[in-house]
Amino acid sequence: MNQINLFILDKNSYLYKEPEFILRQELRNPTNYLAILTAVALGNTKLNEIANKTKKKI
Repeated sequence: MNQINLFILDKNSYLYKEPEFILRQELRNPTNYLAILTAVALGNTKLNEIANKTKKKI
């Protein structure tokens, strides 16, 4: 767990922002995708929960 904390979960680590970096490289406007990933990461797994969290219509 210490290595995970060091290389991924630490906000100052190289890999912490890697998912956002990749989305920004691959997509013109990654805002919606980042919002969905954030909602899922926070435990929202049902479609209506994700929609409510992201303030998007289903």
